[in-house]
Amino acid sequence: QVVDSIASSSQLRLHHQMPGTSKTAEGQFPFTLESGSSGRGYFATRNLPRGKVVLRCAPIAAVLHDKELGSHCARCFEAAIDRPACQYCKAVRLCRSCASCAAAKQEHESECRALQSLWGDGRLRKRLGLGPPGAPLKGQHRSATTVIRLALRLLAVRRRALRNTVATPLLSDAEGGGGAWVPSQQEDVVHDSWADVEMIAPTDDAELDTMIEGLPSGRARELEGGSNVLRTLCFAAREEIYRLLCRITFNAMALASEHEVRRACGSTKQHGWRDPGIGLYPTGAMLNHSCDPSCLWFMRGGVLVVETLRPVRRGDELTIAYVPTRGSCQARRQRLRRAFGFRCLCPKCCSSARKGVLRRPAGRSRVK
Repeated sequence: QVVDSIASSSQLRLHHQMPGTSKTAEGQFPFTLESGSSGRGYFATRNLPRGKVVLRCAPIAAVLHDKELGSHCARCFEAAIDRPACQYCKAVRLCRSCASCAAAKQEHESECRALQSLWGDGRLRKRLGLGPPGAPLKGQHRSATTVIRLALRLLAVRRRALRNTVATPLLSDAEGGGGAWVPSQQEDVVHDSWADVEMIAPTDDAELDTMIEGLPSGRARELEGGSNVLRTLCFAAREEIYRLLCRITFNAMALASEHEVRRACGSTKQHGWRDPGIGLYPTGAMLNHSCDPSCLWFMRGGVLVVETLRPVRRGDELTIAYVPTRGSCQARRQRLRRAFGFRCLCPKCCSSARKGVLRRPAGRSRVK
């Protein structure tokens, strides 16, 4: 398993290995998995210069947001506005390159029937506020099926793992993975398996309850509703579906391009980035958040790339910003709680909170 190999010797399954194999690869990433003040995290095993790539990781599954379905490829996420949609589900389209990729077709075959039911059930469509596949959505329904469709793809990965069938090549795999960017032999990429999904939080009921309590009540209700929807679309235990949706909620990453992330991080006004969808990267999910991160993350052809923002000393934790960190401590904490259900206690936020306490006007409550 990837995490076990990280903890022991930093040797990972890379893109020139087929997914699911147990052989270690030649390349190494410069970190180890350890327990720290923020739980499990990655710590540098040597001094690292600024701009050093410390991780590349392919998504075990990724999907477009609803509004992008009519204009982008569901495999590589490149523009495909001139391509026809699937004749059965009418929702998914593939670019010319991915249309001839066996892995892309296998991935869609696993979800096509469920998508037919999703858009074919009038009552369900009304409940979710859905128009035709790819139609613009407004308000709270702007990405109504994104998480549901990601869960469907992950459940297909789970079924193949439980049946011990050969895993579908992941995006960027040189052996049939397809994608807009295929790394060279010198650019190592981690390929996770279902076992790695099961190692990301929440891993037990106590941790699950704690994380759910941190979410706004509306988000918690959405998880319950999503579980009910998925039960009508596939054969899986509700408990398994609910835990999977929680893992997606707390660990999925936006498919934000390098340009978008760098622009957002360098702007004094921009508080977000545009992205066409979300994906799950189990190895990448082990990176903890900081509002003063040591690393920058972005997507290159759907592959997660993490590089250092400044020199990092051996033994220091590698951290990333889950959301753009512009604005006040209160605003950052609100965004993080709304999206991920936790209150940020990074040094930057704690320092800002202490300064806020010292400057508070008479009669104002203390920062909690």
